Amino acid sequence: MKKAEIGPRIGALLIDGLISLPIGLLSVIPFVGTLFSLGLIAYWLCRDLARPSLGKRALGLDVVGMDGERPTQQQLVLRNIPLAIPSVLTLIPFVGPLAALPIAALVYAGELIMFITQGQRFGDQLAKTQVMAKS
Repeated sequence: MKKAEIGPRIGALLIDGLISLPIGLLSVIPFVGTLFSLGLIAYWLCRDLARPSLGKRALGLDVVGMDGERPTQQQLVLRNIPLAIPSVLTLIPFVGPLAALPIAALVYAGELIMFITQGQRFGDQLAKTQVMAKS
């Protein structure tokens, strides 16, 4: 396996984002939206536990520890905390879903900048993981 390039990583994130989009849209519904918000948070935190996420699987990517071994479940959840932050905002009634969009843009831009400048996004640095392309 070799370290994944930026194109497939962005593609995998877009696929995973499209999967979460219907849940995100339902989270804006007052009161019942809270349940969808909790589902959205769980999706982003746990998306790699199935090894790998659907987006990564579609593009032939996988998450490994820095030593090349299978990461722990804790690492797989920890690496997704930055991506789950905007979903947490959707729990705030009425304004939360509106605030989540610009915050998501900032989080994703920050993750992209980290990846471009350091070769790993912040979540991977936090969890000591890396995304590899399957040969």
